[in-house]
Amino acid sequence: MNIRPARPDDFEVLIPLFQQIHDQHVALRPDHYRPQQMPVPEDVFLSQLERPDFALLVAEHEGLAGVIVLKEDIVEGSDFVFDKHYLRVISLVVADTHQKQGVGKRLMQAAYAHAQTVGCDRIELGVDDDNQKAIAFYEALGMDVRSRRMEWKVTSSRETTT
Repeated sequence: MNIRPARPDDFEVLIPLFQQIHDQHVALRPDHYRPQQMPVPEDVFLSQLERPDFALLVAEHEGLAGVIVLKEDIVEGSDFVFDKHYLRVISLVVADTHQKQGVGKRLMQAAYAHAQTVGCDRIELGVDDDNQKAIAFYEALGMDVRSRRMEWKVTSSRETTT
């Protein structure tokens, strides 16, 4: 298996992977994610490839088996908290045909190496509480829950209008 930076010519092959993860998000949170025929437009993909704060890595194993989208962020501290320089996993998806073959683990290891290279002090990501498979995967890698985002849905006039 080879992990390498994504290239512009990878876009067409990555469309099904982007669609796969987006459809999963829609299924888990239909109140938040809109169904899309093209969840990642080509211009967005290409701009991320050019930006120094983004890293898109692909796993090659009998074709493109997975992709991870990373973004480096710096949050300035204050008198109360330290600066935070972290790498955010925006998206990680492994093709259905390559699940349980170590592709996701290798992509996360590559993310860890990238974080070290750019001087990040942590890697963070968000995962839906209902996505127990992903939670188990990240915990098996050694990730810890550091915070929990909660919501309280409020019925708006937009939802009650008939």
